[in-house]
Amino acid sequence: MTPRLVLFAALGLGCTLLQGQVPKDVPVRAKKVSSSTNQQFLADSIVDEVAKNPNKIYEIVRRAISSVHKAGEKVAPHSEMAVAAIIVATCSATTQEHVGTVIAAGVSVDPELAAIVSKSALSIFPEGIEAAGQAASETGKRLGNVRVLKITSPDVMQIDQSGISSPIRKGAFLKQGAKITTGSNGNIFLLFDNESTVQVGPESEFLIERYIQSPFAAQSTDSPQRETEPSQSFTRLSVPMGTIFTNVKKLQKGSTFQVATSVGTMEIKGTGVYVRSLPGDTESSVSFGVSNGQVQFTTATGNSRSVSAGESFGVGSAADGGNFTPAPAGAAGLLDATGAAASQSAESTPSNAFAAAPPPEAAPPDVLANLTPAQQQALQAAALKGEAALVEVSIQLASATPTSGSDIAAAAAGLIPSSANQIASSIATSLPLQATAIAVAVAVAVPSQASSVARAVAVAVPSQAVALATAVAAVVPTQAPSISASVSSALPSQAASVAAAVSVVLPLQAAAIASAVASAVPSQANAISAAVVAAVPSQGDAVSSAVNSVAQSSANTPANVISNTAFTQNPAALDSSSPSPSPSPSPITSPSTSPSPSLAPSPTPVPTATPISTPPSVSPSA
Repeated sequence: MTPRLVLFAALGLGCTLLQGQVPKDVPVRAKKVSSSTNQQFLADSIVDEVAKNPNKIYEIVRRAISSVHKAGEKVAPHSEMAVAAIIVATCSATTQEHVGTVIAAGVSVDPELAAIVSKSALSIFPEGIEAAGQAASETGKRLGNVRVLKITSPDVMQIDQSGISSPIRKGAFLKQGAKITTGSNGNIFLLFDNESTVQVGPESEFLIERYIQSPFAAQSTDSPQRETEPSQSFTRLSVPMGTIFTNVKKLQKGSTFQVATSVGTMEIKGTGVYVRSLPGDTESSVSFGVSNGQVQFTTATGNSRSVSAGESFGVGSAADGGNFTPAPAGAAGLLDATGAAASQSAESTPSNAFAAAPPPEAAPPDVLANLTPAQQQALQAAALKGEAALVEVSIQLASATPTSGSDIAAAAAGLIPSSANQIASSIATSLPLQATAIAVAVAVAVPSQASSVARAVAVAVPSQAVALATAVAAVVPTQAPSISASVSSALPSQAASVAAAVSVVLPLQAAAIASAVASAVPSQANAISAAVVAAVPSQGDAVSSAVNSVAQSSANTPANVISNTAFTQNPAALDSSSPSPSPSPSPITSPSTSPSPSLAPSPTPVPTATPISTPPSVSPSA
């Protein structure tokens, strides 16, 4: 369906959502429905705005919803209809990867809109964000491949997100997110499939923070001959410590190649560069030089300098004022090594270097894309210093620009995923009105931690527990039971409300949701069953049966043991803050009367769970 045809279809779907009947699809030739001219104009305007400004979806949705509903006021029926139309129109005019942005934008206006926003978004994208990255589009951006050309020492290691180290083998293929450390004798040569090369020197930490590109037909690489990269690419590397040498091919228009350090970020446009990061807050905590071409280095304090071939500078820390010092010690030797590294990489590159590369994978959104350059640099510099620094800077940035709080939280969590819970809860504590939007944004950035993120934010801002559980479950529907259970175990008094609210948005999962929540809070089993049956009467028998099974299982389970599989698959659910099961709860029966909720169930489908020469060895002290 073209965006223009969304107009009346969106309004019609808004009406049926309020009646609890979501059509199987949005008809291409939708008939005009009974709604005001203002609502028609609003939906039409949204389609136009999204088409013209696809990167401004968050602002577009916020502005549109704010025009029909004010936070803190009761949600009137006509406002519900307008909000539903806005969300449907936006989703119909964009792609699945943005559904999380749409939901976060809607709930950022008022958490009380979580149900209607989530239900409306799922009517267009029933799998939330979960199917967006399953296969690479032939025309969409994909994750680039990086081949390990040579390793000079066994102490070159790769570290996963859990902090576990493992040796890297020659010929291996790396992708975005790979973190490398080298020992005192370690050197590793990397070939990117846009034909740029990077050598990581001894005693270094190096991260391929982002590397995506447009598809291209070439299946082999000819680095010595090619002068320009084969397709548009976006690269961001981080060097917390140590030395790297880069040889970047001439970039296509629109491409970027960045190297982040603890004091600032370098923009490279096709050149040979060295970057050295040394520990400590000194006037030359980072030094860099250009062997050919030109780069732009911008410090976290806003100082910027263009550097040409043959030039080198040391850069001071923020505490030192971020000043540039020309020709730092050792620069001449490092510039020579930069040229040598480029020559060695050309000689070391085999033919058909990427013939055995893994198949293409769709690239996820850039976590920093929605931030200003100053915000990006501040977060990158903080991330290089560790979790505590990143959390502190994130709170400062979010407090300075509250409307960007969710984007800042998502970006910070994407930079250090293991800190997602701490980042989300800390920023939510500082910006409680944005708690639901923050939880959604961080869940999108780190979907594997959606349940624990929802729990952490709910504990930080209990008044939004129901709203954030609903919205986060809509973003990652297959995790709805564990999300509901995780939040409920932290706030048992809200268990029944959480289970009912999430079930309204995902009615076909009502039994699994009720079962998981009852397992997490068995003392509330009766209330949970009654609330979910009342909210989703069409699933009453299944819900009652599921909760009864939990009650019977709990009666035969030793104290402090939770047996329900749907919940225990989420490890965060079993921490020390979870309540102990009550002994022998009575069986649950379906209530005889079932009051209708404001949003009745819809048939939203549930996704199914599914020989090389030796490189120059340069020590950090050279």
